[in-house]
Amino acid sequence: MAKISASTVTSACRGQTISAEKAKAISNALGDPTETLFSIQRDMRPLSEQNVRENHVLICAILAQAEKEMLVPYNAGEKA
Repeated sequence: MAKISASTVTSACRGQTISAEKAKAISNALGDPTETLFSIQRDMRPLSEQNVRENHVLICAILAQAEKEMLVPYNAGEKA
């Protein structure tokens, strides 16, 4: 009913980490609130410099294409 893999259900039953989306799908299938069945934890570790750089490159490329297609007036990523 939750439309998720058996391995995800097994991981959840074993108390292993699963995504919030999968936890919500399981909760919905069982008819219980997610907060009742799962402990939601957020990863608050800072991103690495390389990760920030890679995300910046991706955002700049997306905004460059949007500027080319005249969807945005300028590429704000280039100014950051």
